[in-house]
Amino acid sequence: MLIELKIKRQGGTKVDIDGQNYHFKPANDNPDAPHVAQVTNEEHIARFLAITEGYRIAPDSTAQAAAAASGTAPTGSASTNTGTGTSQPEAKGLVLKRGDEEVNLKDMSRSKLLAFCAENDIEVTTKMKAMNVGDLRAEIFRLATTSEG
Repeated sequence: MLIELKIKRQGGTKVDIDGQNYHFKPANDNPDAPHVAQVTNEEHIARFLAITEGYRIAPDSTAQAAAAASGTAPTGSASTNTGTGTSQPEAKGLVLKRGDEEVNLKDMSRSKLLAFCAENDIEVTTKMKAMNVGDLRAEIFRLATTSEG
């Protein structure tokens, strides 16, 4: 997942998590480009996204620009429909409509749930960060449906 650091520094910013080094640098040759890094470890994604004032999921346009610059395919973001196209009875209550898209929280990992919160302006509290993934799904669903009404 492409993560954006909201703070831009000349030369970028290097961050180490558990011995894994991430270099947040401009997504392309434009000096004003967002500073991004590719993060694949789900625990690291969750840690970055938990710092909402510093990090966010790179918007699709940024991800596409970074992919074009590096010659790689962009990775999906949490706004992508992660459903399988089949309805599971136990998951039926965790499907949210976002425009024309259905988002099934049941299919999302912890990092994708946190990313979904960031993209949909759902504040992630300390209590939510400590929840198991099932309780986190239920809480996000509650908050998303409460804010819609």
